[in-house]
Order: sequence, then C-alpha cells, then structure tokens
Amino acid sequence: MSVVALWLLAVGLADLARWSVERPSWRRSVIGLLTAAVVALTLALLLGFSAGATMLSASIVTAGVAGWFWTSDRALDRAKRSGWPLTLMLAYVAGLLAATGIAPEPAGLLSQWYAGLQIPPLDVLPLEKFLLGLGALIFLQGTANRITRLMLLGAGTPASLGESTLKGGRIIGPMERTLIFALGATGQLTAATVVLAAKGVLRFPEIRSVTDLERDEKKQADISSVTEYFLIGTLASWLLAFALTVLL
Repeated sequence: MSVVALWLLAVGLADLARWSVERPSWRRSVIGLLTAAVVALTLALLLGFSAGATMLSASIVTAGVAGWFWTSDRALDRAKRSGWPLTLMLAYVAGLLAATGIAPEPAGLLSQWYAGLQIPPLDVLPLEKFLLGLGALIFLQGTANRITRLMLLGAGTPASLGESTLKGGRIIGPMERTLIFALGATGQLTAATVVLAAKGVLRFPEIRSVTDLERDEKKQADISSVTEYFLIGTLASWLLAFALTVLL
C-alpha cells in the first residue's frame, strides 16, 4: 500500500499547489507536476526504496498525476466528457491496489523516525496506515473538489449557479469530508451519520429560500439545478470520504 499512499499524497499536494479549479493553465499544471515528482521521489527515498524502485515508483506516480491533470483539465475546460478522467482515475487506483503485493516495504529513515516517536495512538499504527491516512486527508481537499465538480458536470448540473446560491460549498466540502473520514476511520459511524443529517438541516433554509422564488419557468429551472447541486455534491463528498476509509 506504500505506492498508493505515495500517489494519494502526490496528487493531493499537486492539486493544492495549482489550486484553481475553473481556470486550468499549463503553468499551474507544471507546478503541480513538479510538486508530485518531488513528493514521490523524496518519500520513496525516505521509505528506503532502492534506486530502481524509487525511480519506478516516482515515474508511475507522476505519470498518474499527469494523466489526471490532462483529462480533468480538458473535461472542465470544455465542459464535457467528465466520465473519462473519473474512469481513468478508478482504473489507475485499481492497478496500484493490484500491485501492492510486489511493492517494497517501508524500511528507511522515515520508518526509523516514525518508530521512535512513541506517541499514542501512533505507536500502534503501522507507518503505511499512517501515510495512507495522511494521503487520504490531503486527497480529500483539492482533488476531491475537482472530482465533485466533474460529477456535477457529468450530471449536467451547472456548478456556478449552485455555488452562487449555496455559499461556501468549496470550503464546507473539504471540512465535511475530513470530519466524515476521521470519524469513519476511527469506527465512529454513528457520529458520521449525525454530521450528514446536520448538513441537511443547516442547508435547508438556503434551499428553501430558492424554492420560495416566483414560480416562472426560469426560476423553476434554477430551483432544480440548485437542488441537484446540493444532492450530487453532498453525495459525492460522502462517497469519497467513506471510500477512502476502506483503505485503512
């Protein structure tokens, strides 16, 4: 699972480095790719991979990030074919998971440092699990926002209208995913369901304010789009958070 953790960390940090969702550019992509390559190389070396395994792991991770950048940027820029980047990402992650049996075990400087921490509960948590959890948390920030936007695009729901009506979604989403992931990873599923219910209650007044608009044809279309934005965006966030808990 060490290569999966490398990829989660690399793509998560790379998407944060280039930041913008609506305005993809080659400059931001170059910054993101450089970030991914540096992260992958540095962590592979610290994990004690051999020179060959380090180069191979960094190449696989960087190529995966490049493919994600290219496909997701094209889909968001052209507002179509959002299924391609999501399908390719799923296939890529499935390939990494299938190759976990032949990936090298962590045994380098990072492993020695981690073993010497002796901080509860890290003293009973394997390094690979810690890296997977850290990678998942970073992935659930910028990258998950892009995935959610692609899902909205695939459903034909304009994100711009929903974002202008339900304020703060791009900030609330990562916070919500982080909390749900943390609760799910620690086995607090009941608490996670409370969070899910609370979001619906807190967002209801804003949705209700849209439904109280004058009932002309255009306003009815806006009501439908905002409702779809809320439902698809929320379910996508929950799905991503719960899916990553399975890795731990």
